[in-house]
Amino acid sequence: RMLGTFQSDLSSISDEIRILQGDSMQMNMKLRNRRALQSLMTEYVSSVVVSPQLVRQICEEEINEDYLQYLSELNKKLDHVKQIEMQKLPSCAQSTPELEKLRTKAVSRIKDFLLQKINALKKPKTNLQILQRNVLVRFKFFTQFLTEHHPPVADEV
Repeated sequence: RMLGTFQSDLSSISDEIRILQGDSMQMNMKLRNRRALQSLMTEYVSSVVVSPQLVRQICEEEINEDYLQYLSELNKKLDHVKQIEMQKLPSCAQSTPELEKLRTKAVSRIKDFLLQKINALKKPKTNLQILQRNVLVRFKFFTQFLTEHHPPVADEV
């Protein structure tokens, strides 16, 4: 009789272990799904949000090698919100006007920068090779950005 009770206790413990294992597997699956969703959401939010830092970098920072990175980030965001499936989302609708303002400011600053460098080519004692190599070639992404985001200004430059 004592052996029978022990066996029934073992059986119920075994059943509980199976239930706990099933629950554990479900919780594990939910955790993996949540992490995957979190990763996707983080990626999406970072591709849509216009941070105050990016605004400051595009509008105020000196135009140099670092500015290329800021411009590249802006370019990615602009390309992202232009995708047809993104245009339907309210979050994109909210950030698009801000991105457009930032694009306009970047175009203006790049235009002024490039025109200043091109005007330097016209000065009599300018070393053309150094200016071409150190400035114009190094900042060729600026002309690509202008061509993609404001062709009339690219033509003017």
